[in-house]
Amino acid sequence: MSTLTARTRVFTILGNPVEHSLSPVIQNAAFQEARVDGVYVALRCDAEQMVGFMSGLGRSGGAGNVTLPHKEKAASVLDKPLEAVRRTGACNTFWGESGKLCGDNTDVEGFRRAQRHFLGGAPTGYRVLLLGAGGAARAALVSLIDDEVQDVLILNRTVERARAQEEIYGHNTGHFTLDVEKENTITGVLGEHAVAEYLTGCFQGVDGVQIGLTTFGAPVDIEVRVGDSLVGVHVKCGLWKRWPGDHFEFGVHADQGIQDGDNPLVLVTLRHPAEDGSRIGRIEGFLMPAALRECVLLRKGERFPSTGVISRTDNLVTTIGDYQPLDQLPSLLLKRLGCLS
Repeated sequence: MSTLTARTRVFTILGNPVEHSLSPVIQNAAFQEARVDGVYVALRCDAEQMVGFMSGLGRSGGAGNVTLPHKEKAASVLDKPLEAVRRTGACNTFWGESGKLCGDNTDVEGFRRAQRHFLGGAPTGYRVLLLGAGGAARAALVSLIDDEVQDVLILNRTVERARAQEEIYGHNTGHFTLDVEKENTITGVLGEHAVAEYLTGCFQGVDGVQIGLTTFGAPVDIEVRVGDSLVGVHVKCGLWKRWPGDHFEFGVHADQGIQDGDNPLVLVTLRHPAEDGSRIGRIEGFLMPAALRECVLLRKGERFPSTGVISRTDNLVTTIGDYQPLDQLPSLLLKRLGCLS
């Protein structure tokens, strides 16, 4: 439409941030094509402002959508939540009806239709990896449960939030198994790729050397092969707000048994992205199992000496200063492969 009047209905998308959203472009084009007297706008708001917008718009003939990070808060203020909202605890669409604020979660049906389009049918019996544990992930999880997948592994930045999904959805489903992986899994994969890329560059021009990432749950993270000879490499990755110094402590999980083997452990640090686009990852060095065996063992529930952070498992305490220079690693691996004397 081209003219706004007192009868024009107002629709919105509420979130923070929301400036990047293409919803106004898409929805206003649809309104014009369908000759709907309405306008669709994006409104950036905090949680409390969102409640006011939803209530005012819904009860005055308007409606809208909710995006990150407000979907769960939106679900809690509805007078009449539809089934998808009740099952997911998240709302992405709201409107007014007979003085009541109503809401739905169309992510459930949207995910279901999309996956059936790409798979050619329902994912019944599939084993699924689900990244994230927020409102959108819950919608996907509900759809997967309804389609009777075999099991789902949730990977999330914080294990507590992922565990909450297990508590909600991991029971009374019969056919369905829900598992939660530790919080550093995704960052760990990034670290493994960085180390594999570094080693690949180091061994360019060396005949017969093959670098490969292993599958989830394998004894090592990276395999280096020459013919029938093989050596493994472990990778530990940590996420920091700023670059850690030599005194920063890193816990190596004792139950992984790295200290009992003979494969080197490479340490990778990742930093939260900065606005200036500066580097966000670096490989610090490597440590041999013999050195790990000399490290202090911190028991579950004890605190790291320098930070006071509670250890969630038995950890061998290392610092960056304990790790050998990275440029010594390629020659060590070649010697163990029999390529150097």
